[in-house]
Amino acid sequence: MSVNTELSARAADRARGCPFAAAPGHEDTDLNGPVARVRTPAGIDAWMVNRYEDVKDVLSDTTRFSSAAGSINHMLPRMWPPQPMEPGDFNRMDGAEHLRFRRAFGIEIGAAKRMDALRPSVQRIVDEALDAIAGAEQPVDFHELFSKPVTTAVIADLMDVPYADRQLFHDSAAAALDISMDPEIATAAFDKLKAYVRKLLVDRRENPGDDALSHIIARSEAGDRPFTDDELESIGFALISAGFDVTAGMLTFIMLTLFEFPAEMARLVADPSLAPTAVDEFVRFLPGDVGILRQAVADTEMGGVQIKAGDYVIAGIGAAGHDESVFPDPETLDLARTPNSHLSFGRGPHACVGQQLARLELRVALETVLRRVPSLRCAVPVAEVPLRQDNIVPGPAHLPVLFDAVLPVREETP
Repeated sequence: MSVNTELSARAADRARGCPFAAAPGHEDTDLNGPVARVRTPAGIDAWMVNRYEDVKDVLSDTTRFSSAAGSINHMLPRMWPPQPMEPGDFNRMDGAEHLRFRRAFGIEIGAAKRMDALRPSVQRIVDEALDAIAGAEQPVDFHELFSKPVTTAVIADLMDVPYADRQLFHDSAAAALDISMDPEIATAAFDKLKAYVRKLLVDRRENPGDDALSHIIARSEAGDRPFTDDELESIGFALISAGFDVTAGMLTFIMLTLFEFPAEMARLVADPSLAPTAVDEFVRFLPGDVGILRQAVADTEMGGVQIKAGDYVIAGIGAAGHDESVFPDPETLDLARTPNSHLSFGRGPHACVGQQLARLELRVALETVLRRVPSLRCAVPVAEVPLRQDNIVPGPAHLPVLFDAVLPVREETP
């Protein structure tokens, strides 16, 4: 099925060029070319790499490309890449120091056994969210009343924190991802969540439970080099604030895309076993990010361009997902596409540590929504759905939907 629609065109533009401009002196640069010299919203000049193999190379080869500048700091002026690293800022670490953090919390949001244990609670959360919207006045905003509550509740469940504290998570995530947010407001939101995490640390040491933070504290204290409180605070902060907004945005974007491609939606309804490949195809097809920042640590060559040590490099994961040399007919949404080795969750040592949790949430939500709300439809023409303009995570700002009924859980049980 062709994707020559307004939605897909806007998505592709976002992935392949916008919001970058050609760097001074490179005004004739083809931003969609293999390697382009660009100026980012944070004001740094960088090399934008777009071909699949080059993007994979940048993300995987830590001998040539460092994560010290931060993965998204090219997008947020208040997170200027050269700024000093704070204690526990593991996203900016390389090598063994980064691995020390990743091992501590990766098992909580990535291990297969942990995902199997989490699935029943994710299913319960999704069902409760559908029950909640069943009686709501229509049209219902799918993003605000389903995607955000589901992903927030999953994180709250994982950390065993009250769902009622969700505004703290929302404010922090907005501060982390909003391009236009005032730095003072962003700092205030971060400080509130950090103070909250500090209280959690005290509580979990005195009253350890079966939650991610308790597990991480216990694992740390049993190790050769326990984390400091500042480091644990950073881990807790990242777990609470990082996961839900990105996943919520993707979930809403997936639903909008299904409305745009009703034949693919009918295909998935007829064959729910496609859900696993469908999730990865949506993640490939839709731009989840505008690129991941790296910094060259050695002189190198890429796509015929000489890159010097110290230069910033942006791995264009969205463009890589549409590289026809890797993905046949890349502008076609094929929910059964295999293989599908997209780079949307990154690659190498810094590949998204929460990708299995994200896949679990998206899969359960997708399967359940299509099964329990078969009449779900967009309340306005797809082209009129507003997309986010001030957030580095693309997707609908709101998604008004209509439905005839939400089927009860018992009717879906064989």
